[in-house]
Amino acid sequence: MRTLALLACVVFAGPVLAQPLARRVEAAPDGAVRLSYPAHEGVCGKGGNYWSRDRGDDNWTGAGCEAGPVRVQLETQGGAVVRLRSYVGGNWLPRSGVTDLGDVDAGEAQSLLLDLAKTASPRVAADALTPAVLAAAPDPWQRLLELSRDPSRAEDVRKQSIFWLGQSAAREATAGLAAIAEGDPATELQKTAVFALSQGRDPARVDELMKVAKAHRNPEVVKSALFWLAQSEDPRAVGLFEEILTR
Repeated sequence: MRTLALLACVVFAGPVLAQPLARRVEAAPDGAVRLSYPAHEGVCGKGGNYWSRDRGDDNWTGAGCEAGPVRVQLETQGGAVVRLRSYVGGNWLPRSGVTDLGDVDAGEAQSLLLDLAKTASPRVAADALTPAVLAAAPDPWQRLLELSRDPSRAEDVRKQSIFWLGQSAAREATAGLAAIAEGDPATELQKTAVFALSQGRDPARVDELMKVAKAHRNPEVVKSALFWLAQSEDPRAVGLFEEILTR
């Protein structure tokens, strides 16, 4: 009988452990749900704030900065996430009444968080984007671009999506940012896209900033493009300033 009981435990435990992460979160009782997953290469933290070394900053000093994990705490109510906090490095403080899902797959965690960015309240959606991007998973630029372009999303969610899109090395991300800078009806989102263009190392981004500076109809957006071009130290930007000043 004991052998049969142990076999039953193994048989029935398997599907529970294999459940998709989102289903495990939904099934958790109301309250805090914790999960951890590996951080993207170059990301480290001290239990709270985090820094990225993806750009190869030689001046970066990170004594005691731990290379992950990313830790996310979700507050749930009736199966829905109503609050989200994230950290990098460190350890969880003991707390009663917490559902701890332990270490989970980074890709699955990223998928869960990007789904929250699309379906949760604006506050939760915006807070979900950073831990999604920090996951040791493929660059989610396509989903970020989708959120950035969606006029039905809250402005904070779109701004966060545009910001993180600016950290992507994908050329398609550059094209998407340029389209937002040129065509989005909201000035603040256009300016956010201009800033995001200034964050990449792709020379095509300087080209796009120069196009904005030369031809954009909104003076505020032009001013923003010129400011970030000045920070770029790109020789083409110097040529543009000379052209403008000698007209």
